[in-house]
Amino acid sequence: MNQKNERIGRVQEINRFPVKSVLGESLSSAPVDSRGILGDRLWAIKNEDGKFGSGKTTRRFQQMEGLFNFKAKYERDTPLSLCPMEQNIEVIRKG
Repeated sequence: MNQKNERIGRVQEINRFPVKSVLGESLSSAPVDSRGILGDRLWAIKNEDGKFGSGKTTRRFQQMEGLFNFKAKYERDTPLSLCPMEQNIEVIRKG
């Protein structure tokens, strides 16, 4: 197989979303594995019915209004979620 090193594009920005369906963080660099950026969408908000919060409703996800009012970033290995008033909220790790 003949492989060429050919430029096919340029990365303009890198964003990671630690908590599913919540705004994320802009990064200057990020470790990547076969599943994508490490730590991306590793956490989720879960409702009382056991469904994960999302922008849409499916068998596994429940639409939750207002999730984009929150922003998450990592502080060491734990995501810290901030609402517009910068209050912390509790999130769970998806499993």
